[in-house]
Amino acid sequence: MKPSNSEFIHLRGVRTHVRSWGPADAPQLFLLHGWMDVSASFQFLVDAFSLDWRVIAPDWRGFGQSEWNNHSYWFPDYIADLDALLAHYSPDAPARLVGHSLGGNAACLYAGIRPERVAAVASLEGFGLHVSDPADAPSRYASWLTQLRSGPAHNRYADRAELAARLRSVNPRLGADQAAFLAEHLGEERAQDAGKIVVAADPYHKLPSPILYRLDDAKACWRSVTAPVLWVAARDSFVMKSFSGVVGEADYLERIACFRDIRTAMLEDAGHNMHHDQPLQVAKLVEDFCNPAFRLRAIFIDEVLEIDPIEVLHRIVKDSLGGPSIVVDCDGVWVVEIAGDLDFLFKAIDGCLIDSLDIQELDRTLPAQHRMMPSVDGSHRSFAELDIKAILSELFGFHSRLPGFSLQTTDDDGEG
Repeated sequence: MKPSNSEFIHLRGVRTHVRSWGPADAPQLFLLHGWMDVSASFQFLVDAFSLDWRVIAPDWRGFGQSEWNNHSYWFPDYIADLDALLAHYSPDAPARLVGHSLGGNAACLYAGIRPERVAAVASLEGFGLHVSDPADAPSRYASWLTQLRSGPAHNRYADRAELAARLRSVNPRLGADQAAFLAEHLGEERAQDAGKIVVAADPYHKLPSPILYRLDDAKACWRSVTAPVLWVAARDSFVMKSFSGVVGEADYLERIACFRDIRTAMLEDAGHNMHHDQPLQVAKLVEDFCNPAFRLRAIFIDEVLEIDPIEVLHRIVKDSLGGPSIVVDCDGVWVVEIAGDLDFLFKAIDGCLIDSLDIQELDRTLPAQHRMMPSVDGSHRSFAELDIKAILSELFGFHSRLPGFSLQTTDDDGEG
Protein backbone atom coordinates (compact mmCIF):
# COMPACT_ATOMS: atom_id res chain seq x y z
CA MET A 1 0.00 0.00 0.00
CA LYS A 2 1.13 3.53 -0.72
CA PRO A 3 2.01 5.28 2.54
CA SER A 4 -0.05 8.22 3.77
CA ASN A 5 0.62 11.03 6.21
CA SER A 6 -1.77 12.66 8.67
CA GLU A 7 -1.99 16.21 9.89
CA PHE A 8 -4.52 18.25 11.81
CA ILE A 9 -5.63 21.71 10.82
CA HIS A 10 -8.42 23.95 12.06
CA LEU A 11 -11.19 24.62 9.56
CA ARG A 12 -13.73 27.15 10.77
CA GLY A 13 -12.93 26.34 14.36
CA VAL A 14 -13.13 22.54 13.94
CA ARG A 15 -10.02 20.40 14.43
CA THR A 16 -9.89 18.52 11.14
CA HIS A 17 -7.86 15.46 10.22
CA VAL A 18 -6.37 15.52 6.72
CA ARG A 19 -4.69 12.50 5.12
CA SER A 20 -2.31 12.89 2.20
CA TRP A 21 -0.46 10.65 -0.19
CA GLY A 22 2.23 11.28 -2.79
CA PRO A 23 4.99 13.82 -3.45
CA ALA A 24 4.39 17.31 -2.12
CA ASP A 25 5.23 18.85 -5.52
CA ALA A 26 2.95 16.57 -7.57
CA PRO A 27 -0.34 17.88 -9.01
CA GLN A 28 -2.98 18.13 -6.29
CA LEU A 29 -6.08 15.95 -6.25
CA PHE A 30 -8.67 16.39 -3.51
CA LEU A 31 -10.64 13.25 -2.51
CA LEU A 32 -13.83 13.81 -0.53
CA HIS A 33 -15.38 10.80 1.24
CA GLY A 34 -19.03 9.91 1.71
CA TRP A 35 -21.41 9.65 4.65
CA MET A 36 -20.31 7.35 7.51
CA ASP A 37 -16.91 6.97 5.87
CA VAL A 38 -13.34 8.23 6.38
CA SER A 39 -10.48 9.51 4.25
CA ALA A 40 -8.53 6.22 4.57
CA SER A 41 -11.32 4.58 2.59
CA PHE A 42 -9.65 5.96 -0.55
CA GLN A 43 -6.50 3.85 0.02
CA PHE A 44 -7.46 1.28 -2.66
CA LEU A 45 -8.13 4.03 -5.19
CA VAL A 46 -4.84 5.77 -4.41
CA ASP A 47 -2.99 2.45 -4.76
CA ALA A 48 -4.53 2.07 -8.23
CA PHE A 49 -3.35 5.46 -9.53
CA SER A 50 -0.63 5.10 -12.16
CA LEU A 51 0.54 8.73 -11.99
CA ASP A 52 2.04 10.73 -9.17
CA TRP A 53 -0.53 12.88 -7.37
CA ARG A 54 -0.50 14.90 -4.21
CA VAL A 55 -3.72 13.42 -2.88
CA ILE A 56 -5.36 15.44 -0.10
CA ALA A 57 -8.32 13.84 1.68
CA PRO A 58 -9.99 15.29 4.78
CA ASP A 59 -12.15 13.52 7.30
CA TRP A 60 -15.31 15.60 7.19
CA ARG A 61 -16.33 17.13 10.52
CA GLY A 62 -17.70 14.44 12.81
CA PHE A 63 -16.06 11.58 10.89
CA GLY A 64 -12.82 9.67 11.39
CA GLN A 65 -10.30 11.60 13.44
CA SER A 66 -11.91 15.00 12.95
CA GLU A 67 -13.64 16.79 15.79
CA TRP A 68 -17.30 15.98 16.50
CA ASN A 69 -20.12 18.50 16.77
CA ASN A 70 -21.94 16.39 19.38
CA HIS A 71 -25.13 17.90 18.02
CA SER A 72 -26.92 18.11 14.67
CA TYR A 73 -25.06 18.52 11.38
CA TRP A 74 -26.09 20.79 8.52
CA PHE A 75 -25.08 20.20 4.90
CA PRO A 76 -24.01 23.81 4.19
CA ASP A 77 -21.20 23.27 6.71
CA TYR A 78 -19.59 20.77 4.32
CA ILE A 79 -19.61 23.43 1.61
CA ALA A 80 -18.01 25.99 3.92
CA ASP A 81 -15.47 23.43 5.20
CA LEU A 82 -14.49 22.58 1.63
CA ASP A 83 -14.03 26.27 0.86
CA ALA A 84 -11.76 26.61 3.89
CA LEU A 85 -9.85 23.43 2.97
CA LEU A 86 -9.08 24.74 -0.53
CA ALA A 87 -8.09 28.14 0.87
CA HIS A 88 -5.56 26.32 3.06
CA TYR A 89 -4.05 23.90 0.50
CA SER A 90 -4.74 25.57 -2.87
CA PRO A 91 -5.26 29.29 -2.24
CA ASP A 92 -4.26 30.43 -5.72
CA ALA A 93 -5.04 27.59 -8.13
CA PRO A 94 -8.40 26.03 -9.03
CA ALA A 95 -8.68 22.55 -7.55
CA ARG A 96 -9.38 19.11 -8.97
CA LEU A 97 -12.14 17.55 -6.84
CA VAL A 98 -13.17 13.90 -6.66
CA GLY A 99 -16.08 13.20 -4.34
CA HIS A 100 -17.93 10.02 -3.41
CA SER A 101 -21.60 10.18 -2.44
CA LEU A 102 -21.85 12.98 0.15
CA GLY A 103 -18.45 14.20 -1.03
CA GLY A 104 -19.61 14.22 -4.65
CA ASN A 105 -22.72 16.19 -3.73
CA ALA A 106 -20.63 18.74 -1.85
CA ALA A 107 -18.12 19.00 -4.71
CA CYS A 108 -20.75 19.55 -7.41
CA LEU A 109 -22.58 22.18 -5.38
CA TYR A 110 -19.35 23.97 -4.53
CA ALA A 111 -18.26 23.93 -8.20
CA GLY A 112 -21.36 25.96 -9.01
CA ILE A 113 -21.14 28.25 -5.99
CA ARG A 114 -17.44 29.03 -6.48
CA PRO A 115 -16.81 28.11 -10.14
CA GLU A 116 -13.53 30.00 -10.25
CA ARG A 117 -12.11 27.73 -7.52
CA VAL A 118 -12.66 24.43 -9.34
CA ALA A 119 -10.66 23.13 -12.33
CA ALA A 120 -12.43 19.77 -12.62
CA VAL A 121 -14.91 17.77 -10.57
CA ALA A 122 -15.54 14.02 -10.61
CA SER A 123 -18.68 12.82 -8.84
CA LEU A 124 -18.82 9.16 -7.83
CA GLU A 125 -22.55 8.79 -7.32
CA GLY A 126 -22.99 12.19 -5.72
CA PHE A 127 -26.10 12.76 -7.78
CA GLY A 128 -28.28 14.63 -5.30
CA LEU A 129 -31.12 13.23 -3.21
CA HIS A 130 -34.65 12.46 -4.27
CA VAL A 131 -37.30 15.15 -4.17
CA SER A 132 -38.94 15.63 -0.78
CA ASP A 133 -42.68 16.05 -0.41
CA PRO A 134 -43.45 19.30 1.47
CA ALA A 135 -46.27 17.43 3.20
CA ASP A 136 -43.60 15.43 5.04
CA ALA A 137 -42.18 18.52 6.78
CA PRO A 138 -44.23 18.28 10.02
CA SER A 139 -43.40 14.62 10.58
CA ARG A 140 -39.73 15.18 9.76
CA TYR A 141 -39.45 17.95 12.32
CA ALA A 142 -41.30 15.84 14.89
CA SER A 143 -39.00 12.87 14.32
CA TRP A 144 -35.94 15.09 14.65
CA LEU A 145 -37.17 16.58 17.94
CA THR A 146 -37.96 13.15 19.35
CA GLN A 147 -34.52 11.77 18.53
CA LEU A 148 -32.82 14.89 19.86
CA ARG A 149 -34.51 14.27 23.20
CA SER A 150 -33.55 10.60 23.39
CA GLY A 151 -30.09 11.10 21.93
CA PRO A 152 -28.44 9.05 19.17
CA ALA A 153 -26.67 5.76 19.88
CA HIS A 154 -23.74 3.87 18.37
CA ASN A 155 -23.83 0.37 16.97
CA ARG A 156 -21.26 -1.56 19.01
CA TYR A 157 -19.05 -4.43 17.87
CA ALA A 158 -17.10 -6.89 20.00
CA ASP A 159 -13.90 -6.24 18.02
CA ARG A 160 -12.68 -5.07 14.63
CA ALA A 161 -13.09 -8.57 13.21
CA GLU A 162 -16.82 -8.34 13.89
CA LEU A 163 -16.94 -4.92 12.24
CA ALA A 164 -15.05 -6.31 9.22
CA ALA A 165 -17.57 -9.14 8.97
CA ARG A 166 -20.38 -6.59 9.07
CA LEU A 167 -18.75 -4.61 6.25
CA ARG A 168 -18.49 -7.75 4.10
CA SER A 169 -22.11 -8.65 4.77
CA VAL A 170 -23.17 -5.24 3.48
CA ASN A 171 -20.79 -5.39 0.49
CA PRO A 172 -19.94 -8.99 -0.53
CA ARG A 173 -17.44 -7.68 -3.11
CA LEU A 174 -15.06 -6.62 -0.31
CA GLY A 175 -12.09 -8.93 0.06
CA ALA A 176 -11.08 -10.06 3.55
CA ASP A 177 -7.95 -7.88 3.48
CA GLN A 178 -9.94 -4.85 2.32
CA ALA A 179 -12.52 -5.33 5.07
CA ALA A 180 -9.81 -5.71 7.71
CA PHE A 181 -8.14 -2.50 6.53
CA LEU A 182 -11.41 -0.56 6.54
CA ALA A 183 -12.33 -1.89 9.97
CA GLU A 184 -9.00 -0.67 11.30
CA HIS A 185 -9.72 2.88 10.17
CA LEU A 186 -13.51 2.95 10.46
CA GLY A 187 -13.55 1.45 13.92
CA GLU A 188 -12.41 3.02 17.17
CA GLU A 189 -12.53 2.13 20.84
CA ARG A 190 -14.03 4.80 23.09
CA ALA A 191 -13.88 4.70 26.86
CA GLN A 192 -17.59 5.39 27.26
CA ASP A 193 -18.45 2.39 25.09
CA ALA A 194 -17.17 -0.21 27.56
CA GLY A 195 -14.34 -1.53 25.42
CA LYS A 196 -16.52 -2.11 22.39
CA ILE A 197 -15.62 -1.03 18.85
CA VAL A 198 -17.81 1.68 17.30
CA VAL A 199 -17.73 3.35 13.90
CA ALA A 200 -15.58 6.47 13.99
CA ALA A 201 -18.44 8.87 13.37
CA ASP A 202 -20.52 11.12 15.57
CA PRO A 203 -23.88 9.29 16.01
CA TYR A 204 -25.62 12.65 15.55
CA HIS A 205 -24.98 12.14 11.82
CA LYS A 206 -27.73 9.51 11.91
CA LEU A 207 -30.41 11.91 13.09
CA PRO A 208 -32.96 12.64 10.36
CA SER A 209 -32.58 16.13 8.95
CA PRO A 210 -35.64 18.29 9.59
CA ILE A 211 -34.84 20.28 6.44
CA LEU A 212 -36.31 18.86 3.25
CA TYR A 213 -34.03 18.42 0.23
CA ARG A 214 -34.60 21.04 -2.49
CA LEU A 215 -33.57 19.57 -5.84
CA ASP A 216 -34.25 22.83 -7.68
CA ASP A 217 -31.65 24.57 -5.49
CA ALA A 218 -29.08 21.90 -6.36
CA LYS A 219 -29.89 22.15 -10.07
CA ALA A 220 -29.38 25.90 -9.99
CA CYS A 221 -25.90 25.36 -8.55
CA TRP A 222 -25.12 22.63 -11.10
CA ARG A 223 -26.07 24.94 -13.96
CA SER A 224 -23.47 27.43 -12.73
CA VAL A 225 -20.60 24.92 -12.89
CA THR A 226 -18.05 25.94 -15.52
CA ALA A 227 -15.48 23.21 -14.87
CA PRO A 228 -15.63 19.90 -16.75
CA VAL A 229 -17.56 17.24 -14.82
CA LEU A 230 -17.11 13.46 -14.68
CA TRP A 231 -20.28 11.68 -13.52
CA VAL A 232 -19.63 8.04 -12.56
CA ALA A 233 -22.38 5.54 -11.71
CA ALA A 234 -22.29 1.87 -10.71
CA ARG A 235 -24.68 -0.57 -12.36
CA ASP A 236 -25.47 -2.51 -9.16
CA SER A 237 -25.72 0.48 -6.85
CA PHE A 238 -28.82 1.18 -4.79
CA VAL A 239 -28.50 4.75 -6.07
CA MET A 240 -28.96 3.71 -9.68
CA LYS A 241 -31.75 1.31 -8.77
CA SER A 242 -33.58 4.25 -7.20
CA PHE A 243 -33.61 5.89 -10.66
CA SER A 244 -35.26 2.90 -12.32
CA GLY A 245 -38.46 3.19 -14.34
CA VAL A 246 -39.54 5.81 -16.84
CA VAL A 247 -39.93 8.59 -14.26
CA GLY A 248 -36.67 7.75 -12.52
CA GLU A 249 -34.69 7.63 -15.77
CA ALA A 250 -36.10 10.98 -16.85
CA ASP A 251 -35.16 12.49 -13.48
CA TYR A 252 -31.64 11.08 -13.80
CA LEU A 253 -31.14 12.50 -17.31
CA GLU A 254 -32.49 15.89 -16.24
CA ARG A 255 -29.85 16.06 -13.52
CA ILE A 256 -27.07 15.26 -15.99
CA ALA A 257 -28.40 17.89 -18.39
CA CYS A 258 -27.82 20.63 -15.81
CA PHE A 259 -24.05 20.49 -16.39
CA ARG A 260 -22.74 22.30 -19.45
CA ASP A 261 -19.57 20.18 -19.83
CA ILE A 262 -20.09 16.63 -18.59
CA ARG A 263 -18.85 13.11 -19.29
CA THR A 264 -20.64 10.06 -17.90
CA ALA A 265 -19.47 6.53 -17.15
CA MET A 266 -21.23 3.40 -15.93
CA LEU A 267 -19.21 0.77 -14.06
CA GLU A 268 -20.20 -2.87 -14.28
CA ASP A 269 -19.86 -5.29 -11.37
CA ALA A 270 -19.76 -2.47 -8.82
CA GLY A 271 -22.01 -1.12 -6.11
CA HIS A 272 -22.22 2.30 -4.49
CA ASN A 273 -18.72 1.98 -2.97
CA MET A 274 -17.19 1.68 -6.42
CA HIS A 275 -13.79 2.85 -5.17
CA HIS A 276 -13.67 -0.37 -3.14
CA ASP A 277 -15.26 -2.66 -5.72
CA GLN A 278 -13.42 -1.50 -8.86
CA PRO A 279 -10.53 0.74 -7.80
CA LEU A 280 -8.55 0.15 -11.00
CA GLN A 281 -11.46 1.20 -13.21
CA VAL A 282 -12.26 4.23 -11.08
CA ALA A 283 -8.59 5.25 -11.02
CA LYS A 284 -8.36 5.09 -14.81
CA LEU A 285 -11.50 7.17 -15.23
CA VAL A 286 -10.28 9.79 -12.78
CA GLU A 287 -6.75 9.97 -14.19
CA ASP A 288 -7.91 10.14 -17.81
CA PHE A 289 -10.19 12.98 -16.76
CA CYS A 290 -7.86 14.91 -14.43
CA ASN A 291 -4.44 14.13 -15.90
CA PRO A 292 -2.51 17.40 -16.29
CA ALA A 293 -0.62 15.94 -19.24
CA PHE A 294 -2.33 16.54 -22.56
CA ARG A 295 -1.70 16.44 -26.27
CA LEU A 296 -0.26 19.63 -27.69
CA ARG A 297 1.10 20.36 -31.15
CA ALA A 298 4.07 22.68 -31.50
CA ILE A 299 5.34 23.88 -34.88
CA PHE A 300 9.10 24.50 -34.94
CA ILE A 301 10.62 26.63 -37.74
CA ASP A 302 14.08 25.20 -38.34
CA GLU A 303 15.47 28.40 -39.86
CA VAL A 304 15.22 30.14 -36.47
CA LEU A 305 15.84 27.23 -34.12
CA GLU A 306 18.83 27.77 -31.90
CA ILE A 307 19.39 24.00 -31.81
CA ASP A 308 18.74 21.18 -34.27
CA PRO A 309 15.08 20.06 -34.41
CA ILE A 310 16.15 16.45 -33.94
CA GLU A 311 17.86 17.45 -30.70
CA VAL A 312 14.61 19.09 -29.60
CA LEU A 313 12.78 15.84 -30.30
CA HIS A 314 15.32 13.84 -28.37
CA ARG A 315 14.91 16.09 -25.36
CA ILE A 316 11.12 15.85 -25.56
CA VAL A 317 11.33 12.05 -25.81
CA LYS A 318 13.61 11.98 -22.80
CA ASP A 319 11.68 14.38 -20.57
CA SER A 320 8.03 14.22 -21.51
CA LEU A 321 5.59 11.68 -20.12
CA GLY A 322 4.39 10.40 -23.47
CA GLY A 323 7.00 11.37 -26.03
CA PRO A 324 6.25 12.55 -29.56
CA SER A 325 3.63 10.64 -31.47
CA ILE A 326 3.77 12.55 -34.78
CA VAL A 327 6.85 14.10 -36.39
CA VAL A 328 6.58 15.70 -39.83
CA ASP A 329 9.08 17.80 -41.82
CA CYS A 330 7.05 19.88 -44.29
CA ASP A 331 9.38 22.10 -46.29
CA GLY A 332 11.40 23.08 -43.26
CA VAL A 333 8.49 23.20 -40.81
CA TRP A 334 8.68 20.56 -38.10
CA VAL A 335 5.32 19.60 -36.65
CA VAL A 336 5.61 17.68 -33.39
CA GLU A 337 2.61 16.35 -31.51
CA ILE A 338 3.55 15.29 -28.01
CA ALA A 339 1.77 14.11 -24.88
CA GLY A 340 3.59 15.30 -21.82
CA ASP A 341 3.78 17.44 -18.74
CA LEU A 342 4.04 21.13 -19.68
CA ASP A 343 6.90 21.76 -17.31
CA PHE A 344 8.96 19.10 -19.08
CA LEU A 345 7.87 20.43 -22.47
CA PHE A 346 8.93 23.98 -21.76
CA LYS A 347 12.27 22.78 -20.42
CA ALA A 348 12.76 20.78 -23.61
CA ILE A 349 12.02 23.66 -25.99
CA ASP A 350 13.38 26.49 -23.87
CA GLY A 351 15.23 28.89 -26.13
CA CYS A 352 13.50 27.73 -29.32
CA LEU A 353 11.03 29.78 -31.32
CA ILE A 354 7.48 28.40 -31.44
CA ASP A 355 5.55 29.62 -34.45
CA SER A 356 2.15 28.43 -33.24
CA LEU A 357 0.48 26.21 -30.69
CA ASP A 358 -2.56 24.07 -31.41
CA ILE A 359 -4.49 23.94 -28.13
CA GLN A 360 -7.70 22.39 -29.46
CA GLU A 361 -7.10 19.24 -27.40
CA LEU A 362 -6.60 21.41 -24.33
CA ASP A 363 -9.71 23.50 -24.88
CA ARG A 364 -12.05 21.50 -22.65
CA THR A 365 -9.78 21.81 -19.62
CA LEU A 366 -9.15 25.53 -19.89
CA PRO A 367 -10.70 27.86 -17.32
CA ALA A 368 -13.95 29.16 -18.77
CA GLN A 369 -12.68 32.69 -19.30
CA HIS A 370 -9.93 31.38 -21.62
CA ARG A 371 -11.88 28.90 -23.72
CA MET A 372 -11.93 29.50 -27.46
CA MET A 373 -15.56 30.54 -27.77
CA PRO A 374 -17.05 30.80 -31.29
CA SER A 375 -17.31 34.34 -32.63
CA VAL A 376 -20.45 35.86 -34.15
CA ASP A 377 -19.66 34.41 -37.57
CA GLY A 378 -19.15 30.94 -36.08
CA SER A 379 -15.36 30.87 -36.34
CA HIS A 380 -13.01 30.55 -33.38
CA ARG A 381 -10.87 33.37 -32.14
CA SER A 382 -7.41 33.35 -33.66
CA PHE A 383 -4.46 32.39 -31.53
CA ALA A 384 -3.25 35.96 -31.85
CA GLU A 385 -6.04 36.98 -29.46
CA LEU A 386 -4.91 34.57 -26.75
CA ASP A 387 -2.12 35.02 -24.24
CA ILE A 388 -0.97 31.41 -24.49
CA LYS A 389 1.71 31.63 -21.83
CA ALA A 390 -0.67 33.23 -19.31
CA ILE A 391 -3.35 30.64 -20.04
CA LEU A 392 -1.04 27.66 -19.60
CA SER A 393 0.56 29.21 -16.54
CA GLU A 394 -2.82 29.71 -14.89
CA LEU A 395 -4.14 26.30 -15.86
CA PHE A 396 -1.22 24.33 -14.52
CA GLY A 397 -0.10 26.55 -11.68
CA PHE A 398 3.42 26.98 -13.05
CA HIS A 399 3.58 30.71 -12.31
CA SER A 400 6.94 30.44 -10.57
CA ARG A 401 8.35 27.60 -12.67
CA LEU A 402 7.75 28.55 -16.30
CA PRO A 403 11.10 28.99 -18.02
CA GLY A 404 11.41 31.83 -20.47
CA PHE A 405 10.79 31.14 -24.13
CA SER A 406 9.93 33.06 -27.26
CA LEU A 407 6.40 32.88 -28.61
CA GLN A 408 4.93 34.08 -31.85
CA THR A 409 1.28 33.61 -32.80
CA THR A 410 -0.34 33.58 -36.21
CA ASP A 411 -3.79 34.68 -37.22
CA ASP A 412 -6.22 32.47 -39.09
CA ASP A 413 -4.64 33.43 -42.42
CA GLY A 414 -1.20 32.37 -41.26
CA GLU A 415 0.14 35.91 -40.96
CA GLY A 416 1.84 37.03 -37.75
